[in-house]
Amino acid sequence: MVWQEYVRQQVEPLLVAGEEIQYTGGVYKMPPVPLLAWLFTKVYFLVITTKRVILLRTKRSLIGEQHQLLNLGNIQFSRNDIKQVVVRKDASASLEFQFADGSRRTFTVHPPHAESVLVMDATARGNERRAHLEEIQKCFSLSY
Repeated sequence: MVWQEYVRQQVEPLLVAGEEIQYTGGVYKMPPVPLLAWLFTKVYFLVITTKRVILLRTKRSLIGEQHQLLNLGNIQFSRNDIKQVVVRKDASASLEFQFADGSRRTFTVHPPHAESVLVMDATARGNERRAHLEEIQKCFSLSY
């Protein structure tokens, strides 16, 4: 089973009438201390719908950086609660959600399949991450 099918199976029961999936991908929530990154990085499948942002918590594979097909719970944000989305297409490849209450959540965009890490060179990985960021940006430009 490919990861897109798995994510769709996990998210479809959460959708309400009229809600559609616009984007699926992978993100990491990195710890503030880079030396502890491997142990404390949180791994998610990112799902953007017409009404919400859904993060499915998962784990990273022990070999490479592939996301496991494992659902450890989810975090959901209503798109109405998101004040702004900041997309950084530089080397950080980050996505920051800024909420109406002043809080922020920042994630590093990372395609959830092993090939992007194990086969591609650094330039190709960077280009793939930027392509994912552009897709995410399009989802939110439609709602503002």
